[in-house]
Amino acid sequence: MTAPRSNPVTTIGSTTFPAAAGLESTVLSVGKRLSSKAFLTLEQGASNASSLLKLRYTFNPRLSIQVQTGTNNAVDVFYTWRFD
Repeated sequence: MTAPRSNPVTTIGSTTFPAAAGLESTVLSVGKRLSSKAFLTLEQGASNASSLLKLRYTFNPRLSIQVQTGTNNAVDVFYTWRFD
């Protein structure tokens, strides 16, 4: 049995969002799992100079936190608490 190969990039994606006046904004995202609990994502706007760096940390299946910062010189913190 061979060991699975390590892949440095976990996810790559592209998303198009509707914007004002019928314009669209496309975002390219690249993500990497740093550990079993941490996931890092970099998002770059295709038509503008915006970028966003997100770190999501999962404490357990019910609680996770996401910290993000970008070109707007702000830091946001989000948390998720599931009651399933």
